[in-house]
Amino acid sequence: GLSNITAGTTQQIECTIQAKLFPILINTIKTAPWHTAKEAMWTIANASECKQGYIIHYLVLIGCIEGICLFLGRFIGTDQHMNTRNIESVLQVLLQCMENILLIDNDNKYADKFEEGNAFDVLEVLLTAYEFNNMQIVDMINHLLEKYFEDDDDYLHQESNDNNNNNDGVN
Repeated sequence: GLSNITAGTTQQIECTIQAKLFPILINTIKTAPWHTAKEAMWTIANASECKQGYIIHYLVLIGCIEGICLFLGRFIGTDQHMNTRNIESVLQVLLQCMENILLIDNDNKYADKFEEGNAFDVLEVLLTAYEFNNMQIVDMINHLLEKYFEDDDDYLHQESNDNNNNNDGVN
Protein backbone atom coordinates (compact mmCIF):
# COMPACT_ATOMS: atom_id res chain seq x y z
CA GLY A 1 0.00 0.00 0.00
CA LEU A 2 0.85 3.66 0.21
CA SER A 3 2.63 3.20 3.54
CA ASN A 4 5.13 0.96 1.75
CA ILE A 5 5.84 3.74 -0.75
CA THR A 6 6.42 6.32 1.99
CA ALA A 7 8.69 3.84 3.73
CA GLY A 8 10.82 3.86 0.59
CA THR A 9 13.25 6.36 -0.79
CA THR A 10 13.13 10.13 -0.50
CA GLN A 11 12.27 10.22 -4.20
CA GLN A 12 9.22 8.00 -3.56
CA ILE A 13 8.09 10.33 -0.76
CA GLU A 14 8.56 13.32 -3.09
CA CYS A 15 6.33 11.61 -5.68
CA THR A 16 3.68 11.17 -3.00
CA ILE A 17 3.97 14.89 -2.19
CA GLN A 18 3.66 15.82 -5.88
CA ALA A 19 0.57 13.63 -6.16
CA LYS A 20 -0.94 15.71 -3.30
CA LEU A 21 -1.73 12.59 -1.26
CA PHE A 22 -0.56 13.85 2.13
CA PRO A 23 -3.42 16.35 2.64
CA ILE A 24 -5.84 13.48 1.99
CA LEU A 25 -3.98 11.30 4.50
CA ILE A 26 -4.07 14.03 7.13
CA ASN A 27 -7.80 14.49 6.62
CA THR A 28 -8.20 10.72 6.94
CA ILE A 29 -6.33 10.76 10.25
CA LYS A 30 -8.66 13.46 11.54
CA THR A 31 -11.99 12.06 10.38
CA ALA A 32 -11.88 8.36 9.51
CA PRO A 33 -12.68 5.38 11.73
CA TRP A 34 -9.79 3.92 13.74
CA HIS A 35 -8.62 1.25 11.29
CA THR A 36 -8.52 3.63 8.33
CA ALA A 37 -7.00 6.50 10.32
CA LYS A 38 -4.37 4.11 11.67
CA GLU A 39 -3.22 3.24 8.14
CA ALA A 40 -3.03 6.93 7.19
CA MET A 41 -1.07 7.68 10.37
CA TRP A 42 1.35 4.85 9.61
CA THR A 43 1.88 6.25 6.10
CA ILE A 44 2.78 9.70 7.44
CA ALA A 45 4.98 8.18 10.15
CA ASN A 46 6.87 6.25 7.47
CA ALA A 47 7.46 9.46 5.53
CA SER A 48 8.81 11.12 8.68
CA GLU A 49 11.44 8.39 8.98
CA CYS A 50 13.41 9.93 6.11
CA LYS A 51 14.24 12.78 8.55
CA GLN A 52 14.62 15.20 5.64
CA GLY A 53 13.91 18.70 6.90
CA TYR A 54 12.09 19.90 3.81
CA ILE A 55 9.75 16.89 3.87
CA ILE A 56 9.02 17.30 7.58
CA HIS A 57 8.45 21.05 7.09
CA TYR A 58 6.01 20.28 4.28
CA LEU A 59 4.10 17.79 6.44
CA VAL A 60 3.88 20.34 9.26
CA LEU A 61 2.81 23.08 6.86
CA ILE A 62 -0.15 21.04 5.62
CA GLY A 63 -1.34 20.18 9.14
CA CYS A 64 0.20 16.87 10.15
CA ILE A 65 0.80 17.98 13.75
CA GLU A 66 -2.88 18.76 14.20
CA GLY A 67 -3.72 15.36 12.73
CA ILE A 68 -1.19 13.61 14.94
CA CYS A 69 -2.58 15.35 18.03
CA LEU A 70 -6.15 14.37 17.19
CA PHE A 71 -5.07 10.80 16.51
CA LEU A 72 -3.06 10.70 19.72
CA GLY A 73 -6.18 11.70 21.62
CA ARG A 74 -7.88 8.53 20.38
CA PHE A 75 -5.63 6.47 22.64
CA ILE A 76 -7.47 7.79 25.67
CA GLY A 77 -10.58 5.69 26.11
CA THR A 78 -9.75 3.48 23.13
CA ASP A 79 -12.37 1.10 21.77
CA GLN A 80 -12.75 -2.03 23.84
CA HIS A 81 -12.49 -4.33 20.80
CA MET A 82 -8.97 -3.24 19.87
CA ASN A 83 -6.27 -5.54 21.13
CA THR A 84 -3.56 -4.04 23.31
CA ARG A 85 -0.70 -5.23 21.11
CA ASN A 86 -2.19 -3.48 18.07
CA ILE A 87 -2.74 -0.27 20.03
CA GLU A 88 0.79 -0.33 21.43
CA SER A 89 2.42 -0.92 18.04
CA VAL A 90 0.52 2.00 16.50
CA LEU A 91 1.29 4.22 19.50
CA GLN A 92 4.98 3.38 19.25
CA VAL A 93 5.03 4.37 15.57
CA LEU A 94 3.14 7.57 16.38
CA LEU A 95 5.59 8.51 19.15
CA GLN A 96 8.52 7.92 16.79
CA CYS A 97 6.83 10.14 14.21
CA MET A 98 6.51 12.89 16.82
CA GLU A 99 10.19 12.49 17.65
CA ASN A 100 11.15 12.68 13.96
CA ILE A 101 9.26 15.96 13.61
CA LEU A 102 10.61 17.42 16.84
CA LEU A 103 14.20 16.49 15.96
CA ILE A 104 14.32 19.10 13.21
CA ASP A 105 12.49 21.73 15.29
CA ASN A 106 15.30 24.20 16.02
CA ASP A 107 13.13 27.00 17.40
CA ASN A 108 10.45 25.00 19.27
CA LYS A 109 7.68 26.02 16.88
CA TYR A 110 6.72 22.40 16.31
CA ALA A 111 6.82 21.63 20.02
CA ASP A 112 4.50 24.61 20.52
CA LYS A 113 2.12 23.22 17.89
CA PHE A 114 2.08 19.85 19.64
CA GLU A 115 1.42 21.69 22.89
CA GLU A 116 -1.48 23.62 21.32
CA GLY A 117 -2.92 20.32 20.14
CA ASN A 118 -2.84 18.96 23.72
CA ALA A 119 -0.22 16.32 22.89
CA PHE A 120 1.59 17.06 26.16
CA ASP A 121 -1.59 16.49 28.17
CA VAL A 122 -2.42 13.27 26.34
CA LEU A 123 1.11 11.93 26.84
CA GLU A 124 0.85 12.72 30.56
CA VAL A 125 -2.48 10.87 30.78
CA LEU A 126 -1.12 7.89 28.89
CA LEU A 127 1.92 7.77 31.13
CA THR A 128 -0.04 7.92 34.38
CA ALA A 129 -3.30 6.13 33.54
CA TYR A 130 -2.23 3.13 31.48
CA GLU A 131 -0.05 0.12 32.03
CA PHE A 132 1.79 -0.80 28.86
CA ASN A 133 3.12 -4.25 28.05
CA ASN A 134 5.83 -2.63 25.93
CA MET A 135 8.06 -0.61 28.25
CA GLN A 136 9.66 1.09 25.25
CA ILE A 137 6.46 3.13 24.99
CA VAL A 138 6.88 4.39 28.54
CA ASP A 139 10.51 5.23 27.78
CA MET A 140 9.53 7.06 24.57
CA ILE A 141 6.82 9.08 26.31
CA ASN A 142 9.21 10.04 29.11
CA HIS A 143 11.85 10.97 26.55
CA LEU A 144 9.47 13.21 24.59
CA LEU A 145 8.18 14.90 27.74
CA GLU A 146 11.64 15.50 29.16
CA LYS A 147 13.36 16.59 25.95
CA TYR A 148 10.70 18.64 24.21
CA PHE A 149 8.26 19.70 26.91
CA GLU A 150 10.79 20.31 29.67
CA ASP A 151 9.42 23.70 30.73
CA ASP A 152 5.95 22.27 31.31
CA ASP A 153 7.42 19.35 33.21
CA ASP A 154 9.18 21.80 35.53
CA TYR A 155 5.89 23.62 36.01
CA LEU A 156 4.12 20.38 36.89
CA HIS A 157 6.83 19.44 39.36
CA GLN A 158 6.58 22.92 40.93
CA GLU A 159 2.79 22.66 41.08
CA SER A 160 3.09 19.23 42.68
CA ASN A 161 5.58 20.56 45.24
CA ASP A 162 3.26 23.48 46.03
CA ASN A 163 0.39 21.07 46.62
CA ASN A 164 2.59 18.91 48.84
CA ASN A 165 3.60 21.95 50.88
CA ASN A 166 -0.04 22.87 51.38
CA ASN A 167 -0.78 19.42 52.74
CA ASP A 168 2.00 19.23 55.34
CA GLY A 169 0.91 17.20 58.30
CA VAL A 170 -2.18 15.83 56.53
CA ASN A 171 -2.25 12.11 55.78
